[in-house]
Amino acid sequence: MLLLLLLLLLLLLLLLLLLLLLHHHHHHHHHHHHHHHHHHHHHHHHHLFYHVNYYYFYYYCYYYYYFYYYY
Repeated sequence: MLLLLLLLLLLLLLLLLLLLLLHHHHHHHHHHHHHHHHHHHHHHHHHLFYHVNYYYFYYYCYYYYYFYYYY
């Protein structure tokens, strides 16, 4: 029951981060309309994704530690 709740919370967080990333990507694409900066933009997007992934991992660790301490 508790594990299911944690999984649901993590799924919701992932969905929120994905939505945020998609919105940022769309905004960035709207800002840049050139074909030359495509490679650079892709690299920047990848870097941002990596940063978000790291943050998500940290958040997961924090929640896991909190639940472990609480239980």
